[in-house]
Amino acid sequence: MSRRGPRVLRRRGRPPVTLIRPETDLVVRLRDGRRLGVAEFGIRSALPVLYFHGFIGSRLEPGAAELYDTNIIAFDRPGYGRSDLQRLPSLRTWGADVAEALVQLGVGQCMVVGVSTGAPYALAVAAALGPRVQRVILAGGIAGPEVLETAGGTALVLSLLGRRGSRTGRFLHRLANFALATRLDRRLMAMVVASEREALERQGLSLDVLHARLLHSFRTGNRRGLRGALADARLVAQPWDFSVADVKTEVELLHGANDPVVPPAHAHWYAAHLPRARLQMVPGELHLSMCFRSTGRIQEACQELSHRPLAVPTRAQPLRSGVEAV
Repeated sequence: MSRRGPRVLRRRGRPPVTLIRPETDLVVRLRDGRRLGVAEFGIRSALPVLYFHGFIGSRLEPGAAELYDTNIIAFDRPGYGRSDLQRLPSLRTWGADVAEALVQLGVGQCMVVGVSTGAPYALAVAAALGPRVQRVILAGGIAGPEVLETAGGTALVLSLLGRRGSRTGRFLHRLANFALATRLDRRLMAMVVASEREALERQGLSLDVLHARLLHSFRTGNRRGLRGALADARLVAQPWDFSVADVKTEVELLHGANDPVVPPAHAHWYAAHLPRARLQMVPGELHLSMCFRSTGRIQEACQELSHRPLAVPTRAQPLRSGVEAV
C-alpha cells in the first residue's frame, strides 16, 4: 500500500500538472458485501479529517487543494467511484456505513468536513459517531429539501434531478453522460473554474492546476456514468431520515456571501437547526472559491484540536479484514 510516484499530466505548450495521488487508495468491504472507496492523504494522525466530497466529485477531491501536513480520509459516496449503491438509499445508513468502515481503518476520534452536497452526508456521519467527532466544518453546504426548493441558485438542479419521472432530470442526466462520453467534460470544467477566476486567483490559486485536478476527481468519481450523482440528488432532495438536531458537536458553517450555486439561505437554515452552529459568512466569496478557502480553516482547526486532550484516548490501529489495497 505504499504510495506510487506522482502522476503528471503533460500538455503541449503548457507546464505539466501533478495530478492527485493519495497516500493510500483502498476499498473497504462492508458486512453486507458492499464496497466503499476510500482515499487517505497524509500520514495517519490521532485526529484524522473525514472528508465528504461535493456533487459529481470523488474521494480524490481533497487532493485538488494542497492540504500539507493534514491527514484526510475521503470516501466515495454511494454510486461514485469504487463505492456501491445502497440497496435502500438512506443518510442514516450512510452514517452507519462510515462508522463500520472506520473500525476496519482503525480510526477513533476524528474531525468531519462536508463540502457542498457532502454537507448532509457529513452531518449524518457526525450524528452516527457522536462524541467521537471533535468538530464539524461545512463549506458551502446544501441544506434540507425545503431550502433546495425555495432558495434558487444552481443547487436547484438537485431537486430537478431528484424528481422521479422528471423530464428535466432525464435530460440533464443524458447531457452529463454525453459530456463524459465525448470528453466535453474538459471544456465544461474549464467554464466552471473560469466563472470564478477572480475569486480563485485572489487566493493565489492556479486555474490551470485546479482545472486538471478537479477534472481528474470528476472522472474518477463518475467513471461508471452518473449513477452516483442521480442517487445523490434523489436522496438529498427528499426529506432526510435523520435530524441535524442530533449533531451535538460544534459545527462551523463557512459560506460565501455571494455564492450563486448554494445561496446563503442554506447556511442560515443550518444555523437555525444545529444546536451548536457557528456561522461565518464571507464577503466576496463564491462557491468553488469558498470551498478552497475553507482548507485554511480546516488546517487551523486540526492544529487547535491537536493541543486539546481527546475525549477518549485513541490511537491508530492496523488495518483489519475487509480492507483491500487497490
